[in-house]
Order: sequence, then C-alpha cells, then structure tokens
Amino acid sequence: MIPVIETERLIMREGRECDLDAMADFYADGELSKFVGGPLDRDDTWRRIALGLGHWHLRGFGNWALEEKASGDFVGWCGLWSPEGFPGRSAGAS
Repeated sequence: MIPVIETERLIMREGRECDLDAMADFYADGELSKFVGGPLDRDDTWRRIALGLGHWHLRGFGNWALEEKASGDFVGWCGLWSPEGFPGRSAGAS
C-alpha cells in the first residue's frame, strides 16, 4: 500500500521495525529531536513507527522512511502528516 520511490541516492519506503535502533538514537537526543516531538524513549519511538504505518492506512498518504542506497542505512523520513483535528496537511522531514 505504501509506494516505494527511488532517487539516485535514496529509497523512500515504509517504516520497518529494523529502523527502530536508528530512530531511537535520534529521538533519545533531545536537541536533535526537539522540533519533531522528542525526546522519546525506545517504546515511544516504536509506537511512532507504528503510528506512521497506520496513518498511511487511514489517510492514504504519510511519511516515508529514507534508506540510503549505498549503505542500506535508515537516514530519516519525509512526507505528509494530517492527524485528526489538524487544520491541514503538514510536510515534515528529518
């Protein structure tokens, strides 16, 4: 259901459980994550991945996980976010 988009350097794909370590490291750093809802502990970071997958299911759009082609590493995310009650779509990236 979540489309995969490839660029020269990135694969934009669904979030996966294997992204948890990298995302948990990011969210654990209060300075890095302060503009995207952090800091979060590991359990809340896992929930954030699940929330993103559910958003795709409910809205038909959402955030992609960004995977660097050369290394296969999770390097961030980007996309649209529109939770219930939000006044409009919000573009986000990290």
